[in-house]
Amino acid sequence: MAPKSDPHAQAQAALGQAQRAAKRGDLREAERWSKTAERMAAAAEKLGALPQAEEEDAEALRAELRGRLRRLVEANDALNAWQRAKENYDAAMQAALANGLPLPEPLAPCPGGEPYLMRIASGEI
Repeated sequence: MAPKSDPHAQAQAALGQAQRAAKRGDLREAERWSKTAERMAAAAEKLGALPQAEEEDAEALRAELRGRLRRLVEANDALNAWQRAKENYDAAMQAALANGLPLPEPLAPCPGGEPYLMRIASGEI
């Protein structure tokens, strides 16, 4: 049978099947294929009436994906740097508490995490 993505071609193929079944004298099979051809023709007609979707510019899509990847790398680098700073902060905090020294400056907020990276990857950000 014809490719599933083309109802017009499917309708033509089903009509051919119906004609072959009729020549063989198999009226039941001919009727089944005829009904299938009618359904496919109706689907092709409906699809033909729909406005055609604009084809996306492949270069624009590649540029968007490159931008997402760049943002992912930048966000991942910022997260890794923050995690290293957190480790240093935790060590400085423990040393200050153990030795009665002044507490270190507060740590900057986390720049994001796994959910933030997933939002970038999905194109939400």
